[in-house]
Amino acid sequence: MTSGRKTTSIITTAVAATSLSIALLLAFAPGSATAKKKEKVLLPDFVLKAETVVVLILPDSGEPMNDPFANRKAQEEVEKALMKWGRFRLSQDASTSDLVIAVRKGSDRESHHQRRASRLTSRDD
Repeated sequence: MTSGRKTTSIITTAVAATSLSIALLLAFAPGSATAKKKEKVLLPDFVLKAETVVVLILPDSGEPMNDPFANRKAQEEVEKALMKWGRFRLSQDASTSDLVIAVRKGSDRESHHQRRASRLTSRDD
């Protein structure tokens, strides 16, 4: 693997985790409705009252061949962002957490290519 691909993979993971973190912050931040919009976006009470959160890797998300720990890194980045925000306490157990956030590394395009490669591989068997 070339150094350029490894760097691109690290940057992609960081961007995906950062984008998810920003989306979560905007979704859960008080007054997240825009100033021009007269109707406030109301979140369900269970979200507003949530105190604990667990971040899990999406089931069946697969790992990129060039970065086998990509999903774990994305999970850690989201956990770090949540800890920095300070709004929730991290939990290790989904069954006792108020909120569950599922993450995976990559994009829909990447998933499409992984599924296609998987189908082609299964045809060869």
